[in-house]
Amino acid sequence: MNGGAAAMRRPVQARRGPGQAPMRGRGVAYMPALIFVTSLVLILGHTAPLQYSGTFGAVRWVLLAIYCVLLVTRAAVRHGLRKARAADAVIALFLALAVSSTLYSIAPSLTWQRGASAILLYVAVFWTLWDYADAAGEAALLRPIVTAAVVMLLASVALIALPGISFQRDGRFRGALSNPNALGLITAILFPLVLTTALRHRRAVTVGVLGTFGLCLLLSGSRTGAVACVASSLYILLRQRSWKGALMVVWIATLGYLFLSIEPGSNPFSDHAVSRLDPTAGLGTGSGRLEAWSVGWPRILESAALGHGFGTEDLIFAAEGGHLKESLGLHLHNSYLGMMYQLGFVGTLLFFLPLIWLAGQQMWWMVTRPVPGATLPYEAVLISGLICCLFESWIYAAGNAFAFPFWICVMLRIRGASPGSAAAAPARPARQAARGQPRPGERPGRWAARPPELLLRATGTPPEQAAYGAAPGDDGERG
Repeated sequence: MNGGAAAMRRPVQARRGPGQAPMRGRGVAYMPALIFVTSLVLILGHTAPLQYSGTFGAVRWVLLAIYCVLLVTRAAVRHGLRKARAADAVIALFLALAVSSTLYSIAPSLTWQRGASAILLYVAVFWTLWDYADAAGEAALLRPIVTAAVVMLLASVALIALPGISFQRDGRFRGALSNPNALGLITAILFPLVLTTALRHRRAVTVGVLGTFGLCLLLSGSRTGAVACVASSLYILLRQRSWKGALMVVWIATLGYLFLSIEPGSNPFSDHAVSRLDPTAGLGTGSGRLEAWSVGWPRILESAALGHGFGTEDLIFAAEGGHLKESLGLHLHNSYLGMMYQLGFVGTLLFFLPLIWLAGQQMWWMVTRPVPGATLPYEAVLISGLICCLFESWIYAAGNAFAFPFWICVMLRIRGASPGSAAAAPARPARQAARGQPRPGERPGRWAARPPELLLRATGTPPEQAAYGAAPGDDGERG
């Protein structure tokens, strides 16, 4: 009886896969704060005072290293890690190519540093935060990231009162950041998460946050961010078969274009309409991107197979950067071409082909599976990110504020079950659910773990106990 009573007092743990144990220890309780600080520091790295600070830049790598230390500490106390998946093998192969490119890189030290930072990001996201998502839930992982972005966006909105600081000379809004495109890119990556939350919980706070995202995107004049947000929003609404919502997105996008293009009081149909911010300015040359691509393409072909070394995109215009007429000559402003320059066609296929395959799979699901699953917001983030790659170089840079949340969403997309499977299928028998056995016709392993939220609702266990399996005063041992 005493043993049974002790077992009843033990907190209920989230179900894990074979060989896995939930994260435990007092240090793990600070994970939300660590994720928030990491996200905020990465965003602050795009502000003018800290953008080129070497000391502040080192803080970013220290934060990523902390996640790796947490993983090593967990393995040292013999808590099982998750099993490696096919995605881990592909990523490991790419990282091996990136690090080995040091042997032929035009800047070996730079390649080594960028390769090491990519490894830190992979371990932090696909191992430490994957394990944390299994233990505490996806909401606990994403909430600090969105909160950090909201803090920065609210600070940017407050700076509207100081137009000399928050606006460029061309009228584009940059807020607290140094570049309007950075503001638009952050909005584009996180917008699907905020939109799906607002659609599920139409509270004043969620709607207000969604409006803040939309306002910052509209004032920034970021065409890349706008296209990505519209595409991801349409994907979410069409997956939910919300035709009216899809039409509303198109209507809002049209109104936003007219708001930016036409000065109040002028005739929009005349040839003399005054524009407060011309969204078509530089469209014929891609705001200098077409020039950068045309100059950079011969450099790519010089080493088309394996490239010039990982992380060397910054050096592509070292010789002729000052002779470019429209482009700033710092980057190719295209992640696909940037990867071709760094690791050639081999590295580009290894990096982007799995992501494009996931996006193509989602397009197929849109037709064949009308009921969206829990991974819907992460699918939309993937689509938004791939669109942003067409006009910005960012996805492979571990130190920027966009790659961190993007790869977390990709991780959650890979981690989650197939969209529509849980919603469309009948409820599982309790005995099969307890044993983790698949339903007839279901592939083994799809139901290897139950969402922790279901356990919390069923048992009333406090989240911190169900997530970490350790109550105050409990030594963490389990019978």
